[in-house]
Amino acid sequence: MERIREGAKDFSDIIFRDKPDETDDYAYLSPYYPTKMIVEMTEFSSYAQYFYYCFYKPWASNYAEAIKGASTQGEIYNYVRRGPSLPNKYTGIWNQSKLQIAWKGVEAKFGQNPELQKKLLQTGSRRLFYDCGDVYWGRKGKRGLNYLGKLIMKHREDVQGKIMGDSDEEEEEKNAEFFPIGEELNGVDDDPDQVVMDVSEEFRGLLIEACEK
Repeated sequence: MERIREGAKDFSDIIFRDKPDETDDYAYLSPYYPTKMIVEMTEFSSYAQYFYYCFYKPWASNYAEAIKGASTQGEIYNYVRRGPSLPNKYTGIWNQSKLQIAWKGVEAKFGQNPELQKKLLQTGSRRLFYDCGDVYWGRKGKRGLNYLGKLIMKHREDVQGKIMGDSDEEEEEKNAEFFPIGEELNGVDDDPDQVVMDVSEEFRGLLIEACEK
């Protein structure tokens, strides 16, 4: 790999993973990076704990509570790896809701933790890729839609815009361009039904009810 000259900007891609090496400078991007965050008045120990709690709570409450009660990120990771599959009756609701749920988690993770947000801003405009084997949220090899990476980049862009003094109109234009995020990458087709950003009222109610318990 060509060595970057001292003082030169680095435009290389950044890869982050579920279980990064201890020496990884971008370990903080991992969904399992220990991060205190509060969403809907409920405290979580990481983005992954929040996201999978939301995923399981409406239809596998006991499993969701097990994830919520996990004491380490390794436990959460193992629960997720061996977790039950989403029942067909919830598939449509989840597909309409998952990007909004993920977006809330990204905003909470970085917005509530200034040290992480500072690190994220230091990545400038470099592309962020989630290497996880999931071709929806990340990518497997060179293939994948990389939605988690895109959501983190979207948050970074929003914060950069506020620092630069973007107007509300400019912010709305950026959001309109970003949501929904429709595209195809290397033969992986994106289902338009999976990028609807408005959380269905039914699922929203289940989530709010779950968080209040």
